[in-house]
Amino acid sequence: MSSKQDEIQSIQELLKKELELQENPDQKQEELATVRAKLNILRKDPILTGISPLYKDYEPERWWFEIPKFVSTLILCGVATLVPAEGASQVFIALVTSTAMLVLYANYQPYVSTNDDVLAQVCQFSLTFTISVGLLHMASESFQVTVYRLLGIAVVHFKL
Repeated sequence: MSSKQDEIQSIQELLKKELELQENPDQKQEELATVRAKLNILRKDPILTGISPLYKDYEPERWWFEIPKFVSTLILCGVATLVPAEGASQVFIALVTSTAMLVLYANYQPYVSTNDDVLAQVCQFSLTFTISVGLLHMASESFQVTVYRLLGIAVVHFKL
């Protein structure tokens, strides 16, 4: 019975939003059309209400965007750490995945709200920047180890 109540509640929320958008002429017509499209979909197939958390934040034509988002999260949190490679290679895999998601967010702008699109891009850029700084830090550590080894060899060899 709770799924029926959730369905009714989401339809009520969409109806309220539709009324608000109709009363405010300065609101975007795109947003009003999106709300109406969601209402029509929910009225035709109530099963979609149950899976609506997967697609409700996205524009109707970008319903599939949860798939690359999930795959990216899976790679960043699991696969990159399980790859039998050294640390820098794992960080590079994470960097490539994060950059690919940044490009997807920038090109497709999947969210209904423009503010959400901007926020997603800024967050993904922040994550990509953080990973790249981590990779640079790992590179600088390996460089320092090489320099210190050469310096140690020179000290021992020339007895400075």
